[in-house]
Amino acid sequence: MPYRQSPMHHLVMPASAFCVRRSWTLVLAAVLMSGPSLAVNHLTLTHHSSQTPSLASATFLEQQVRVCQAGELAECLARLPAQWQQALPSAPRLLVSLGQHGAMSVRVTLGAEAGDALPNHSVASYGLILLATANLPTYASAYSRGQYWQLPLAQQALMSQWHEAGHLVIAHLQDQAVLPSQLSKPQQETLADIYSIWRSAHHFGDLALGWQQYHRRNLALIDSVDNVSHWSVPVLQPLLAQLPLEQWLQAQDFADFIGVSPLRWRLPKHRELNELASLTQQSFGEHSGPKLARYLYWRREQLWQLLSPTLAQFLTVDELAQLQQEFID
Repeated sequence: MPYRQSPMHHLVMPASAFCVRRSWTLVLAAVLMSGPSLAVNHLTLTHHSSQTPSLASATFLEQQVRVCQAGELAECLARLPAQWQQALPSAPRLLVSLGQHGAMSVRVTLGAEAGDALPNHSVASYGLILLATANLPTYASAYSRGQYWQLPLAQQALMSQWHEAGHLVIAHLQDQAVLPSQLSKPQQETLADIYSIWRSAHHFGDLALGWQQYHRRNLALIDSVDNVSHWSVPVLQPLLAQLPLEQWLQAQDFADFIGVSPLRWRLPKHRELNELASLTQQSFGEHSGPKLARYLYWRREQLWQLLSPTLAQFLTVDELAQLQQEFID
């Protein structure tokens, strides 16, 4: 059976209470980077783990992010400042929220008087990322048209961590009015994907992991229409296909990268996304009914442009050309 999407949770926790913001995403692969240090631009990531390497740090304005391994969460929380411990729920409650998923981000907002006072700011925003690397699969897959497609995934522990860091960065940029205060769940997931790809480009010097994320999202949508909430491909396609690597690398600040134009991160309208997702399932997913040749014909060329780079990973040139003729004509 194809792999079903694993959910991630993103929690926003004020000092007095906390609430859970569930965000469903496909978390894949279990490769924890143990080589070069991870420097996240304008974001402090500090590992509290005896088994994982410390991460190089920078600053994201007044935001600090700590990374804990789920297997030693109680010990990790105990090493956090007292103000963090008071604002966060207990380790058992966090682990219940994490469940069997691979990563979770927690946003903590403290009053400046609670510690780490910041000049000219009355509050300080912090973030905690939980990683459960043992829960991260090593491939993405989907069953389509009688074939089982499986895509091995690399560096997914890093990509999951960067994706979660992206959620914290995005929330901070919303606070700073760089991004709109109201973002839909798909918009948040798309921005987090862009952040993870932007980070991977700066870290590795190429867009290979960006294309991996692209294929991962397409396979997830083929696998289940429910994964449309994380289908960032309509935004990733022009970014990866048309934007040169040099432009990804020129932006040393993520706010500068996405701030050039809202078109860089805005998804199509809800109806358009639903039509594309429905056509994907009807044409390529495990659809029990007949394949309708003219179903949503006005979306077929658009969808082919979005799916074909992923289909090309599993089909020969001749098979891809034949499928294109059948699908569009």
